Amino acid sequence: MKQFTSIILTLMLSGLSGSVLADADYWNDRASSSSNAPSSNAPSNKDFIDIEGGGSSSSSSRGGGSKMYYESGEVKYIFYYVGGKRHGTAKEFYKDGKLKANWIYRYGKLQNGSVTFYPTGEVRYRYRYVNGIRTGLTRQYYRNGKLKTEWNYRNGKLDGITREYYESGKIKAEWNYVNGKLQ
Repeated sequence: MKQFTSIILTLMLSGLSGSVLADADYWNDRASSSSNAPSSNAPSNKDFIDIEGGGSSSSSSRGGGSKMYYESGEVKYIFYYVGGKRHGTAKEFYKDGKLKANWIYRYGKLQNGSVTFYPTGEVRYRYRYVNGIRTGLTRQYYRNGKLKTEWNYRNGKLDGITREYYESGKIKAEWNYVNGKLQ
């Protein structure tokens, strides 16, 4: 009979005694976890995850949820996995617990509807992805909700008009891209 248990690992690394650094999922008494412990090629005392990366976990059999924490113990990231790949809504939080980003994954690939927020809760960016490739308009907003910049992507490359706006709504600058190249 298969048994699933989730526990929090308390790791004592680099003088962070007692700090919760990662969750681990256990399936049939085998751990499948990833830690945000400092690696040799990364700066210390940081959380290490590539949220826009390939979306794979370290274990191909991984399923369920995973959390990463700030040193203070506050949750920084929540991910869900199916078949070892990020799947569903991933969340990123500021140190004060407020939502920083929602990323939508489908079997390891980013999808439409990904959004980032200012610390005060207003939308900062809206991203469009299809099967992990940025496609369509990506929009950046001022804190007051007005459009700041919009980029058009086709197959992961800038393609079309990119516009930057003043807070008043007037166009500040315009660029035209074709297949990732400024014209």
